[in-house]
Amino acid sequence: LECGIGKHTIRELAHHHGLANADKPASPCLSSRIPYGQEVSAAKLQQIEAGEAWLSDHGFPINRLRHYDQQALIEVPPERVAELKTKANELTAALMALGFATVTIDDEGFMSGKLNRAIGRFQSTGSR
Repeated sequence: LECGIGKHTIRELAHHHGLANADKPASPCLSSRIPYGQEVSAAKLQQIEAGEAWLSDHGFPINRLRHYDQQALIEVPPERVAELKTKANELTAALMALGFATVTIDDEGFMSGKLNRAIGRFQSTGSR
């Protein structure tokens, strides 16, 4: 930021210098998978990390596991939702083993910042 360059330039510099992580996808804090107002705990973060690792290990490197207490809401790119649904039984078993009671695949697919929609609803309704 102080240098006045953005992500694109940083990636170009990383490629130029042969850094192995030049194309590494963004990886926001795991707590961003927990809705606003809910407690962030080590146990929840471990569930999220393990669930997202399972998805990556099974061919879905771009994914999000949204943590809604006992429910895991899974997002993958929209064009891969149908493919993930073919693995729904295996996915559900893996996530239930991590402590989730229910597993839902989000039909809309992955969208960065999706939890921020709650802020927009809050601001537009004036709810508290």
